[in-house]
Amino acid sequence: MELVQQIKDFLIPELEGIRHEIRNRNVPIDSIKKRLDSIDAYLIEQSRRTDYTNKRIDDTNTKIDRMRDELTKRIDETNKRIDDSNRRIDELTAKVVYEKDVSEMKSQLFLLQERYIELKAKVA
Repeated sequence: MELVQQIKDFLIPELEGIRHEIRNRNVPIDSIKKRLDSIDAYLIEQSRRTDYTNKRIDDTNTKIDRMRDELTKRIDETNKRIDDSNRRIDELTAKVVYEKDVSEMKSQLFLLQERYIELKAKVA
């Protein structure tokens, strides 16, 4: 029995010391757990914000795509109108040049007719 008592006398203070150290180490572990919980909450909030920002970016990209399509359509329509206007201008220019050429030819013909009459009068 005495041996049992000696073992108890030796082990009990050691066990108490170990318990005390465990309690002292639990305090920092609890504060670390709280800090990790805080970090987790922060990361969850950042993830939520990132998701929200990504959604806004996706929505903006969709709007940009729609606007690009609309602008491309408008540019194509404007180019078609410009091409039609250029075609009409070319036709009108050709007509004016033709009429100018005809007018010049008429003037030259009139002058030639006058000279012909003058020469005919001289010869006669």
